[in-house]
Amino acid sequence: MKLLHKLKEALISVAPVSAIVLILLFSFGVDKSVIINFVIGFIMIVAGITLFSLGVDISMITIGENIGSKLINKQKLKQGKSSAARQLVVVMIISLILGIAVTVAEPDLWVLAGQLEAVFGSKLLLVFPVAVGVGFFLIISVLRGVFGFKLNYLLLGSYALVFILAIILQVVNPEFLAVAFDSGGVTTGPITVPFVMAFGIGIASVRGDNKAEDNFGIVALCSVGPLIAVMLLGLFFPGGEMIIESSGGAFGSVLLGCLQEVSIAIAPVVAVFLIFQFAKLRLPKKKVAVILSGLLYVYLGLIIFLTGVKYGFSEAGSVLGHTIANSKYSWLLMPLGVVVGFFIVFAEPAVHVLTKQVEEITTGTIKRRSVMLALMFGMAVALLIGVIRAMYGVSLWWFIAPGYAIALALTFAVPKVFTAIAFDSGGVASGPMASTFILPLIIGVADALGRNVLTDAFGTVALIAMTPLLTIQILGLVGVIKSRRAARNAPVQTNKAIEGLDLEIIEFDE
Repeated sequence: MKLLHKLKEALISVAPVSAIVLILLFSFGVDKSVIINFVIGFIMIVAGITLFSLGVDISMITIGENIGSKLINKQKLKQGKSSAARQLVVVMIISLILGIAVTVAEPDLWVLAGQLEAVFGSKLLLVFPVAVGVGFFLIISVLRGVFGFKLNYLLLGSYALVFILAIILQVVNPEFLAVAFDSGGVTTGPITVPFVMAFGIGIASVRGDNKAEDNFGIVALCSVGPLIAVMLLGLFFPGGEMIIESSGGAFGSVLLGCLQEVSIAIAPVVAVFLIFQFAKLRLPKKKVAVILSGLLYVYLGLIIFLTGVKYGFSEAGSVLGHTIANSKYSWLLMPLGVVVGFFIVFAEPAVHVLTKQVEEITTGTIKRRSVMLALMFGMAVALLIGVIRAMYGVSLWWFIAPGYAIALALTFAVPKVFTAIAFDSGGVASGPMASTFILPLIIGVADALGRNVLTDAFGTVALIAMTPLLTIQILGLVGVIKSRRAARNAPVQTNKAIEGLDLEIIEFDE
């Protein structure tokens, strides 16, 4: 029964954008083999999301929450400074290892590493520093969960460092700026997001006074590490040629590649779970069996999903972008970007994980539908800007700098929970569909128009990661304005209305 429910959700998620792309493929007379591959990809994506979503519910979330809650012993924290310090050092080391392991497991990161292999000479020279960056910021996330540090101040300090490095990079190696910002998006994909979000919830549960916003923000902080890591790499590796992986390919080779990628991705997660199970968790055998079966669903689901995306959707995106850009209807690219952006967010597996947890943790105060709509509008704006950049060669800097400045300013004006959800959403929205369908689409446009792919196409994933920071915080700001207006219209109950605002919108302390 649950499987059928997940299948229905997957169909609703993927069908709208697939129908739009299919109509466009037929309308522009694209080769039939591309259309057939796209249909096969659609079927595989639906099947993959179904299995993946089911597996995440019964394995990844359970593992993350259990490890997070068992990692810190509240009694030891209260026994004295030396005992607490020793435990925190151990927790920080384990968090670093977990962050590295889960990041190395992220398939999207290996795709980006393959595209940059000519620059660094080896995929590992990108993957490992990025993984260390995530691990370092996972430590910061854990310390925030233990001590209750304010997320907006942590984000402000982190992004201040990011933009100092970005300014230096803009002078030293401007072509690397878009790649650096894209790296933050691709790192937080279908493996990383469910695990670290659940891990954050487990850590937050250690504090007895934790609020709803304490359960979010971990993805936001972990997205900063890759930005800093790749910017530093850009300072030391200024030369090199960008190689774009070809879309599509023979079905067998694509399937084999995805099988290898996902096997590498899942292995560290399974290893981490089994180590913690024997050392700390000691869950009942039946529960362990359920978790392992869930990991099998995640494994199979990711293989099927990524194969469908790479075999059908990547090729279709690249061909479609190239074909439309070369036609007399190139003006269609901008409205097309808006429509595709609006619907494609449904097809990101990790988005469903986030929106479900938002509604559950806030006990329905923040609706899943509201967050989804904010993400859809954000994605639509991101793709519109992405198309404009590819068509006219506008620098990413003119969008990223003011966008993040406004987003960080909003953190001081909206309820904290909306800030945490917004910055988490940025990492979640920029998942596999962004890197393997949208990016090839924009690359196709830029290539057809003779633009610099590195500066004018890359950076699209970064825009997808940035726009939810604005749209979801604006959603929170609208809620605050409405509540204050309601309070002014009921002067007798002003104090109660303001108290209600604190409880229902700002802190959710019920």
